[in-house]
Amino acid sequence: MANRHAGGLADIFKHLALAALLTTERPTLYAETHAGNAVHPEQAPQPGTVPAPRDPVTERVHGVARFLEAMDRDPRLGTSSYGGILREHISGSATIPGSPAVAMAVLRDHATYLLCDVDPDSTADIERWAVTTGLSDRVATVTADGLRAVGRRVLSGSADPVSTFVHVDPYDPLAVGADGVSAVELTRSLIAEGVGVMYWYGFDAPAHHAWAAEELAGGDVPLWCGVAMATDAEGGTRDDGDLGAATTPGTGSGVVCANITADATERCELLGHALADGYAGVPLPSGEPGGLAFTVVGL
Repeated sequence: MANRHAGGLADIFKHLALAALLTTERPTLYAETHAGNAVHPEQAPQPGTVPAPRDPVTERVHGVARFLEAMDRDPRLGTSSYGGILREHISGSATIPGSPAVAMAVLRDHATYLLCDVDPDSTADIERWAVTTGLSDRVATVTADGLRAVGRRVLSGSADPVSTFVHVDPYDPLAVGADGVSAVELTRSLIAEGVGVMYWYGFDAPAHHAWAAEELAGGDVPLWCGVAMATDAEGGTRDDGDLGAATTPGTGSGVVCANITADATERCELLGHALADGYAGVPLPSGEPGGLAFTVVGL
């Protein structure tokens, strides 16, 4: 469904990694369990207003606006796949790309797409964007449980796991879907079948920074996990993070990847460090001096 955090820092990190992975891996089938909108309208603060820290516009100022500034300073970000896509959207259609639009921009007609969401407004938005980009004949949407749709399509034997990539970004990672499995359980099955996977997650305290990697670990397939965590200016964190605001020190997000190449993980790691460098000393939405720590979790 439409994401109030669209264009926020966690969204930037997610799409920065996703675009890098798809650019490197080049799957011929791309699927999402919880796709959301293809695009979101760009918003800016009204003159003379000071949005609250939990306001979506505030998140976009700290996300999209700060990231565009960082792109101008750092060629690692400026030449990234996501950087180019974001600039084109902002300047061309005054929109912020969601993950479906990011995937379509990278893969174009190289891939077919299975994009699922329970919100009919989101799947309608994806279908409109597919028409706009000339990809409507390659895009299938499902307005229903994405865990069931993706599981049945990808794990049925009709899809080649080597050329398939699934993006899992659940609202509730442990909620059981129509087939009796959660997002975490589906992801474990996809990984075991050799499917390329990116699983995005959020956390509200430093102790939970690797929870998804820990949930998904334990099989024979190696995982890669990158984590971006908001900090204060000295790199400090707190244990009372507010995930609703998404940018209080100690909160953050991570991506767990499996069945992808070393080139892809190296690219994600480079961009993660570049993102952290770009946010060094940048004030948090609360107004306090802040920063961003990027780490690769050892598994």
